[in-house]
Amino acid sequence: MSEAPAPHDPGPEAPAAAPRRREGWVARVMRGLLAAALGLVLLVVLATGWLGGTQSGLQAVVDLAARLSGGVVSVEAPEGYLLGQLKVGALHVRTPTLQVDIRDLVIDWRPAALARGGLDMSTLSAAEVSVASTPSDEAATLPASLELPAALRIDAFRIDRLLIGKLVDGQPAPPDLEFTALAGALASDGRQHRLTGLSLGAPFGQLGADLELDGRRPFPLKATARLATRQADQAWAVQARASGDLENLKLDATASGAGMDGTAAIMATPFAPLPLKSAVLKLVGLDPSRLGAAAPRAVLDIDATLEPSAAPGAGKPAAADWIVSGPLRIVNHQPGSYDRGALPLESLAASVRWAGGELALSGLDLRLPGKGRAEGSARWQAPTGDEKTVSVPWMPNCASPGSTLAGSTRGPLPRGLPAASRPRPTPSRKP
Repeated sequence: MSEAPAPHDPGPEAPAAAPRRREGWVARVMRGLLAAALGLVLLVVLATGWLGGTQSGLQAVVDLAARLSGGVVSVEAPEGYLLGQLKVGALHVRTPTLQVDIRDLVIDWRPAALARGGLDMSTLSAAEVSVASTPSDEAATLPASLELPAALRIDAFRIDRLLIGKLVDGQPAPPDLEFTALAGALASDGRQHRLTGLSLGAPFGQLGADLELDGRRPFPLKATARLATRQADQAWAVQARASGDLENLKLDATASGAGMDGTAAIMATPFAPLPLKSAVLKLVGLDPSRLGAAAPRAVLDIDATLEPSAAPGAGKPAAADWIVSGPLRIVNHQPGSYDRGALPLESLAASVRWAGGELALSGLDLRLPGKGRAEGSARWQAPTGDEKTVSVPWMPNCASPGSTLAGSTRGPLPRGLPAASRPRPTPSRKP
């Protein structure tokens, strides 16, 4: 008979499992806040993706912008998405003193630049930009600042047509200026602005320019400009360089065309009551006949140093009210008789003064072919109609071969200044 198996000895009794500790309220709150934060981030990402990456999101942003602006800004036919290439059929800005209309606007930008505190665009273009503003009688003043709130970079911008004009009774008048094919690039760190490769078509020719400008007063700058134009059926090329700042600007320019070369050195004060301080002009080889069929033949060298001024208490005078004066000298290297189509002048030196529509010459020294000479003064009044009037008082010691001149010559002159070079002063007679 087999033995019964021995009963199993369970051994020492295992301890009971310890009860789970309850979380404190701080841990629960932190866990809840973390979950809420993660949910908010996810919501923002989804909303940003919807707003910035979808057509419907773009439309929502456009509608919001129109409502927040109170109707000042309106957008038509938006396409694309905010986080990439954006196209707008038309953008309008309306205020009581300003109207801006932009047609076929295209913006292609890099959103990642926002993380670096800047705005970076690869392309900014528009088919047409029209700007109309209410004229102001207030004098222009030097800006407080030209700094931008953030860095800006535009690799390439282009405006096919730019119109600038006035608002009259709340409606745009015909534009005063029209530019075409305006293009270039812009880079700024917020303070230092650099415009490169600017080109545009203007009524006066094809213009190119480069500019570096400090956005803080007094706004130091460096600029170069190039102009190719055609005037009086003659091709002209102009080169200009600007330096200084917006309070005191120095301009140096050279020009060539129609067989002539010229230079100009100008000191300007753009925001002063009188925006021009001085101008030194020099022309070499000027032939008037190449500028107009009725003008006589000549080869003129002209030197002039002109300084504008204003009547005391005139405030900021209009250009028509300036007083311009300074020395003038003209030398003609090919004098000849007027009836043969030439200019009967060897040289002219005088102090000129323009004021109130009148040109006055004092200290006049006029040399004519055949050893003719005249000294004195002359005045020419700008016409109010179809006639021109000249007054030439001749000094008693004015010498001309075979006679002594005295008295003055007055009367209407035909169109064209050459007739003014043929006054008929009355010969003096000895008793």
